[in-house]
Amino acid sequence: MENKGNFFAKTISGLQPWQRLAVSCVGAAITYVLLRYSVNPLNRYFVLLITWDVFAVVYLICCWVVLINLKLPVLKQNASQEDGSKWMVFVLLILFSIAGLFIIMLLLSKNIVDVPRLPLTLGAVAGMFFSWLIVHTIFSFHYAHLYYKNNSKSGGLAFPGNHEPDYLDFAYFSIVIGCTFQVSDVEVTSRQIRHLVLLHGLLAFILNTFVVALSINIMLGFIQHTA
Repeated sequence: MENKGNFFAKTISGLQPWQRLAVSCVGAAITYVLLRYSVNPLNRYFVLLITWDVFAVVYLICCWVVLINLKLPVLKQNASQEDGSKWMVFVLLILFSIAGLFIIMLLLSKNIVDVPRLPLTLGAVAGMFFSWLIVHTIFSFHYAHLYYKNNSKSGGLAFPGNHEPDYLDFAYFSIVIGCTFQVSDVEVTSRQIRHLVLLHGLLAFILNTFVVALSINIMLGFIQHTA
């Protein structure tokens, strides 16, 4: 079982960023076809929601396998490659995550009566969380790319302690910004990363505002349908 787990982690870690994106798209496409064109097809808006959830889950699994398992020497060698054609995958996934939130908003604006409220609510809540987490996950990769640019310690972030940061350190930095719109115990020391943190903080504020508004909408809708 352990060997199978290691093989899975090694295989996923060996994927290029665009390949992880492609695998997620294939999983989403298969899900959409199976649910939409089955013998008993589901509501099209609900199918879009489940399709987004599947895409996000597959992509997040691929990313977090890399974040958890990739060793520091390999990270330093592959940081530029792992970021994925610099801005292409980065921008695409930001757009996908925003699109996922709009799918949820569209779904909630419809009076859907042919889907039970509980799975609809659970799917929407999961979709919101996945959209949020994808954004901060890809920022983790981007911070690592800037820090270890050109297979050297370009820096720009001062982590406490004497160890060199690994992917989980960058994930910690990114998710703290996503939750609080500020850095914690990690000091930003370069202009380039400072500009990226500014963009990240603004985007995090917009996302969190959107998520809070949708959460209230979902909660009220669920209460109304169960009352």
